[in-house]
Amino acid sequence: MAEQTNKELIIIDTSEPFKNKLLEDILSINQGHVPLVGSLENEKDLENLLKMSFLFAITKENNEITSFIVCLREGEQYKSLNYAYFSEKYKKFLYIDRIGVKNGHQNKGLGSLLYKKMDQISNQIGLPICAEVNTKPYNKTSIQFHIKHGFKKIGEKSFSNEYEVAYFIKKG
Repeated sequence: MAEQTNKELIIIDTSEPFKNKLLEDILSINQGHVPLVGSLENEKDLENLLKMSFLFAITKENNEITSFIVCLREGEQYKSLNYAYFSEKYKKFLYIDRIGVKNGHQNKGLGSLLYKKMDQISNQIGLPICAEVNTKPYNKTSIQFHIKHGFKKIGEKSFSNEYEVAYFIKKG
């Protein structure tokens, strides 16, 4: 008999203090995907990022955090060159800073579940969704995922011999 899972999407109120276990779990998922996502030094850096976020959502299965997404709006004091790229191009936008799915939970629709929530929000407030994906190191899975979800490539940038990105947008 197949094990029953209880998937749920939870939007976290970032104005409330974060539980250490939540920060620990999200940091662990994030760091498990470096260099395909940006590294975070520690839980305090993660907490500072989350306090800037417009949307921080997680998925849980059987009470275990299985994925997360962190999105920002324009106008934040965020020191990311990729965020700066979109800030220069658009007056208003939703920026997906990072998404992570816990190892062993990929290809279960969790990323799509989080992106569907972003689509709902984007459509409600009429803003484009912006994201970047690493092309060096090459993140084929993420590129295909974004294209599948209706994102269009609008540019690319090389930061060094080891780090390049493609910029994507989806109109709200």
